[in-house]
Amino acid sequence: MPRISRQERQRVRARLLDSAARHFAEHGFSGANINRISLDAGCAKGTIYNYFPSKEALFGEILGGGSGETVRRYRAQAPEGGIREQLRVVVREDVALTRKSEPFVKVIIREILSGNPATRAAIEAGLRPLMVLVTELLGAAQQRGEVRADVPLPRLVTLFAMQMTMHYAEHWRSDGGWPSWDEVPPAVVDAFLDGMKAR
Repeated sequence: MPRISRQERQRVRARLLDSAARHFAEHGFSGANINRISLDAGCAKGTIYNYFPSKEALFGEILGGGSGETVRRYRAQAPEGGIREQLRVVVREDVALTRKSEPFVKVIIREILSGNPATRAAIEAGLRPLMVLVTELLGAAQQRGEVRADVPLPRLVTLFAMQMTMHYAEHWRSDGGWPSWDEVPPAVVDAFLDGMKAR
């Protein structure tokens, strides 16, 4: 059997990720079928396991791509100012990417809220780049006295992520009424910081 080149492997991997993102968006995590994802990408059944060890790993990889892109977009701007402005840029960039793939992000949020142990680890791994950035920003803000120092840093990061999740979910629940996408970044950050500002 001839070996395929590195470039061809990268192309196949990208096709599989694109196909998987569409299938997860359309059918949800549990409804997406690995064989259909492979066939839709122009590959044989089971090909996906040559690139990803499991359906959960595939799901996490797609999420990780978006999470990493949010971080890259934030760092490209290197926003100055305090934690309020920095976090608003983080959320604004995440919203911009979310708007391009809303059906998939809805599946992510459904899985987060479901507490499904099968996807929890994959979601945590996929969100790691974004959570590392938020940890960095909030840790520095604690040192500057901008946010509460009596709340452990991991808890602050979790509370911030919860605000993002709740505001995204409310945007969809209200059918874009409140908060609008433009209102999400300040709403998330203000709700979080108003509760966590230094005392």
